Amino acid sequence: MVLHSLDTVLKFGGKPVVTVVSGYAGTGKTTLLRQIDKPLGAAKGYMICCKFDRTSPPDTVLVIAIDAFFGGLLNSDNLEAKTDMRLRIEGAVGDHVRGLKEIIPNLRIFMEERYTDTKYESSEVTTKDAGSVLEVSQQCCKFLLSKLICAISSKSHPTVMMFEDLQWADENALDTIQTIIMDKTTRIQVQGAQLLNIRLGSSEKEAVNSLVSETSCLPLSLCRPLSAIVHKKTGGVMLFVINFVNSLHEEGLIEFSLSTCRWDFDLEKIKLRDISGDIAEHLTERISRLPKLVLAGMKIAACLGATFDITILERAITGNGIELHDFLSLLMESGFLVKISPHQYNWSHDQVHQAAYNLIPAAKRESSHLLIGSRIFLNTPTHEVNEVILEIVQNMNVGVRLLKSQEQKNELAQLNLIAGKKSVAASSFHSACTYFMVGVELLGDKWREENYDLAMQLFNTASEVLFITGDVARFSAVVDKPLIFAKTFEDGLHAKYSLVRFLASTGRMEEALEKNFSILGEFGELFPAQADVNPDLIYEELMSTKAILNNFTQEEILESEVLVDPRKKWLMKFMNIMLSILFSTKPEYIPLVGCRMARQSCEIGWCIDSVFGLGVYGHSSISILHDVDEGYKWVKFATSLLDRKLNGGKKFLPKMRTLYHTFISFWKEPFQATSAVLSDNHEEALLVGDVEMAISSTFNYCRQSLLCGQNLKIADEDCSELTSKMSQLKQIQFSLSHASHHLIVLTLMGQKRSSRPFDIFNGDIQNEDELLQYALSTGKTGVVQAIHINRLFLAFWFKRYNEAAEMAENYRSRQMMRFIDVYHAFYEGLTSFALSRRSLDKPKWMALGNEAINSFEKWVEHSTWNFENKHLLLLAERHHVSGEVESAKEKYEASIASARKHHFLHEEGLAMELYGSFLKSNGDVAEATVQFANARERYEQWGASEIVALVDSVEET
Repeated sequence: MVLHSLDTVLKFGGKPVVTVVSGYAGTGKTTLLRQIDKPLGAAKGYMICCKFDRTSPPDTVLVIAIDAFFGGLLNSDNLEAKTDMRLRIEGAVGDHVRGLKEIIPNLRIFMEERYTDTKYESSEVTTKDAGSVLEVSQQCCKFLLSKLICAISSKSHPTVMMFEDLQWADENALDTIQTIIMDKTTRIQVQGAQLLNIRLGSSEKEAVNSLVSETSCLPLSLCRPLSAIVHKKTGGVMLFVINFVNSLHEEGLIEFSLSTCRWDFDLEKIKLRDISGDIAEHLTERISRLPKLVLAGMKIAACLGATFDITILERAITGNGIELHDFLSLLMESGFLVKISPHQYNWSHDQVHQAAYNLIPAAKRESSHLLIGSRIFLNTPTHEVNEVILEIVQNMNVGVRLLKSQEQKNELAQLNLIAGKKSVAASSFHSACTYFMVGVELLGDKWREENYDLAMQLFNTASEVLFITGDVARFSAVVDKPLIFAKTFEDGLHAKYSLVRFLASTGRMEEALEKNFSILGEFGELFPAQADVNPDLIYEELMSTKAILNNFTQEEILESEVLVDPRKKWLMKFMNIMLSILFSTKPEYIPLVGCRMARQSCEIGWCIDSVFGLGVYGHSSISILHDVDEGYKWVKFATSLLDRKLNGGKKFLPKMRTLYHTFISFWKEPFQATSAVLSDNHEEALLVGDVEMAISSTFNYCRQSLLCGQNLKIADEDCSELTSKMSQLKQIQFSLSHASHHLIVLTLMGQKRSSRPFDIFNGDIQNEDELLQYALSTGKTGVVQAIHINRLFLAFWFKRYNEAAEMAENYRSRQMMRFIDVYHAFYEGLTSFALSRRSLDKPKWMALGNEAINSFEKWVEHSTWNFENKHLLLLAERHHVSGEVESAKEKYEASIASARKHHFLHEEGLAMELYGSFLKSNGDVAEATVQFANARERYEQWGASEIVALVDSVEET
């Protein structure tokens, strides 16, 4: 089945196959999968083998496997294939390949390799090498690895990934595998991939007989009595079978006869041979017959994990009298070890590894690990300790309970700090968490007096990692220590920052806000009471900031000093995180905080956090002062500051681009272009680990592309893909508003009763009415307003004008000069003119329609492309209501031409439809029929089948 699946993919280019092979230990799962080696090699394919085990940190396994793959690739003679792969890798991850090269040493050699006849000796990566300087988030590392694996594979070089012993993988490792499988470039999707399940059990009697026959070169009939006994005693478990037969040979019960020139066996003695019912116990029994020095070496090697480095083993066995070469040769001849590279060995099976470990009495395992870790530490040159720090600490931590003096505990705590920082640099946050917490537990009661600096580093780094991994229970206990016992205000800032972020991430926004205000007060930054925050105060702050900023040219700011004062940099960090908290709690403070950050930065220098204050000032200039030129200028410049001036600023470019193209750029730049940037920004955000901005970019892309007239079938596919990403990346907060948006697309396509947008909620929310009730009951105002604007959109298009007017009125309180607010004005204006032709309250509706026209008169000055056709259509509708026939015709035709010129397909159709209704009401039925036909054609191109049907009914009536 495995070979058939591989053959199908290789020959016919079908969908990739996910194969799950399960069974008890020793049943031959790995052997079965390795049957694809030969055909895969013939197809010039690659295999990446990831083996989890009970001793290795799960979050390092994939990195080690990829490094081993590139190590094997270095000496390939196929220069063309290697060059192509380098280009694919650079294309997939761009500049971020530098970060990957830091955690995958052989990738670094591969990417920097030059085309000579030199043969490269690969580097081995163990847990010690899994990164050192990759300062990205956990999700970023997953995404980068996913992109790297996708780049390795190609049509000419298909790739198989084999994940062994997934029972030892943790949630984070499984999530990384899912990220790889779900990446769109692998073309494997949960709904689309072929899933093959294979369950292996014990081998049949005939299979065992065949094995014995082939091994002994005897006929099947002569082997059957022996194989029957072997099968009965081993249960047909193949690993058990092989090792039992080997043990019979070692005991002389199976031996080669020189007189008969064949293998002989003593069936009666074999029948009487007792055997353990557990494969690990049997292997331990077999291993225990080896010489004492070999057993001592096996115990040490077993403590080093499923894969170990010969250099580390040599340091660990120093003083035991073991000759390393002879030791390794004997174990390989016995089938217990496999050499996988010049310097690395694997146990031949995890049961063999377990059997070797079982040689150590349970009562002595702690002391054995402590001794081995200490030996590695003492026998490693000081300048190389960081390279093997993880092996040192992993072993010593097992015996931590045996340490007696506080001095010893402090030394091990320091080593755990180093190991934790190395794991953080590799984005192995769960491993880092383990090291930091062991270090914390090793601190004595008098840490504040005797070991303050080490303790504060451990508390701060531990709280940071516990926040990242979402370990709520332990976070509170750890973060309290530096909060309570910090000797200075500055010493406690790291913990306070972690606490504010923690409170915000767990939904305790009001508590986070109160805490942040209190901390800013300690900095001397006081803000007015909420009752005193009024439009006049905000206006004054904005104008004051404008005056200060415009004293500088942008080039002067780019050439100015960056902020270096640590205290001031912390201040900016707290004000920046305040902006996020205020958005959902007290948004009226946002302009005040942003303005203060911008003004202070002009005086003390700029940093990454303060640039976002400048962005807020720019957005507030548009949303409050309605000064589009001022706001556009400074938000665009904020992007330049991150890109050109500030070290590390590029990492935050995706966030700034999301804000810029969601709130700002459409005022000046073609709407379709800004929408496309948001689509591209999704992957850029993931590459720097900003999952929230990645989802926000795609969410706003889906909204904007619909309003640009994107084909609805494509819009539906984009919406479905985003829903899948939200679920995979655990960003469910966006899914509430997105479900309502997706429903618009489906309704226009004639699928208004579809439940697909709500499937992500697993039955808790089944339709938009339930979604609205949930949002109202939980105070999610943003979701409520998203539903109102979406219902306005649909009500207008389906000519339910009273409902549209109600939704427009409900939405008005949330207007912030976003792109969606432009469309609110557009559809409210058109709705008002439609109602003015049908309602007795004509003055009211005309006033609202004129208000929309006045807004577009200002906006069109900034972007003819985005606003001209809408402005002209509003004017046409006003002329229609006023009975100004010729003026109305002129404006309808101008609006149609402008929409066509600027690629707003659906709005071109809308102008044609409204023009047709106008002509029909004025008796020009023939021309009206032409316009209705044109509108129908545009709507069909849009994919809005329900609107097409509605046009037909309007034309008939």
